[in-house]
Amino acid sequence: MVTTSHRPIRNSVESQAPNVCLSLSGFSSMGSQRDNFELERSVRLCVSPVCSNSKGIGKGEVGKVQDPTSSTLVAEPSLDSSVVGSSLRFSKSSTDWTDNAQAASHERFSQQSHDLQPSRLALVRDRLRDESFSGTSAKRIAGDKRRSTSRVYDAKWHIFTQWCQQENIVPTKISIQRLADFFNFLFDVKSLRPSTISGYRSSISNTLKHFGRNDISTHVALTDLFQFYNRERPVVRSLTPQWSLALVLDSLTKAPYEPLRSASLKFVTLKTVLLLALASARRVSEIHAFSIDPQCFRLTADHLILLTEPGFLAKNQLPHKAPHPIKIKSLSNFDQDSAVLCPVRTVKFYLDATKVRHTACNRLFLSLKGAGVAHRNPQFHDGLLKWLNCFNGI
Repeated sequence: MVTTSHRPIRNSVESQAPNVCLSLSGFSSMGSQRDNFELERSVRLCVSPVCSNSKGIGKGEVGKVQDPTSSTLVAEPSLDSSVVGSSLRFSKSSTDWTDNAQAASHERFSQQSHDLQPSRLALVRDRLRDESFSGTSAKRIAGDKRRSTSRVYDAKWHIFTQWCQQENIVPTKISIQRLADFFNFLFDVKSLRPSTISGYRSSISNTLKHFGRNDISTHVALTDLFQFYNRERPVVRSLTPQWSLALVLDSLTKAPYEPLRSASLKFVTLKTVLLLALASARRVSEIHAFSIDPQCFRLTADHLILLTEPGFLAKNQLPHKAPHPIKIKSLSNFDQDSAVLCPVRTVKFYLDATKVRHTACNRLFLSLKGAGVAHRNPQFHDGLLKWLNCFNGI
């Protein structure tokens, strides 16, 4: 029995069924690929593909693995101590290790079914780990994009891998010619706009650059292809708005939004969110991050000053620049119709209505649970988006 810092290796010399066992914890399956197992920090062991040959192995041959689903890998009989060094191959060359890591990444992806395919970030992290990056480094390198951008990239990557599965293509090994076919599929079958297809190109390029594919964003043929898309399907501008602002504002002056004292918390919240969105001209993510902390919030009879909570980074905000405060003036000095639509007035009323529930949260807007009951969990970004979109149909 030889003991390493990670797991034991046993060379049993029993006359009937001598085996070499590598004891592994938590290993579930190898499939038909070649995997690498670490014995010591400076040594890696390559186990050959699963084989059903039962004749055993001799000197100079590679050990056959019989049971891929077991947590113990067993080499067949007829193995003496001199075979261990020749049967188990060690990769000492840095070039061989890089090739093995890249091959393992491609093979691991191709062997997984659609339901078990890794996400885009998981695929990048695994690739970085194959290049000997630490888990922390791999996670941070793979998460270089903002969350909103990452969600968009993940959705587009998922559609790309679905198409690759139907075409029997390994996504990480796709050629430029087949990638052009995928873009044509989006243009002809899905009828997507060129700007949307460019988003797919960015998602694929950002992912495959970690696999040595730096040609997707710069290839001349793909650039010419996108010029054709832009010429055949130019941007169309419409002077007619898709929704009427005047109609929306008029509806906010009537029931169930007014009078505020008799309106439910749900409709008070809806009105406050919409008026604040119109007055601040900020994205939903920023409205969601508005804080009532004294350092970020100031409310007077004449105006309202807002800041997002510390640590929040807006989509168009540079990381090294602090956000600008948002100042909204009161409309109380104008006519009666304008006063009813004053965002400062609605914010004051909303804060009074949610005073008790704000004790555990500094976010300006709280989510609703059930029939108008504010929930303490402030994570309701999608709810804000749905509330604002519901006015588009008015």
